[in-house]
Amino acid sequence: MAAELAGLTAAQAKADEVIRAVGEPIDGRPMLRVAVTDPETNTRLATGFVSYEVEGQAPGSAADNVANPAERDLLVAVQEALTLPFDADGYERRIADRAGWVRATLKGYFDEGDPEWHAEYLRRKLRDEGARTTGGAS
Repeated sequence: MAAELAGLTAAQAKADEVIRAVGEPIDGRPMLRVAVTDPETNTRLATGFVSYEVEGQAPGSAADNVANPAERDLLVAVQEALTLPFDADGYERRIADRAGWVRATLKGYFDEGDPEWHAEYLRRKLRDEGARTTGGAS
């Protein structure tokens, strides 16, 4: 049962990641463009949109109450840093490292301000980690 739950959790995280990458915001909601194509003739029969709520990013969420776009972006960077599939190589070490980066980022922001710089700092740390874990490719 635990393995099945872990698999479902990983699948949900991957689906959310894909939706964040390809979803189109319409009326403030993430939407997926769906096309129905006849496989025999390769003719598009219909196109429409389907809503998909990514956990933690639903309309009316607390993130919508952050008026400053730079601060909202910093919160998104924190969320990105703390999102790591449970089955990722070195999960325990990586999530602990990421938590440390988040702590340093937030402390720096609280002490110095400049949310843009701190969001970029955190994303740079994530890119560096990605380069290390993929053998130099980002």
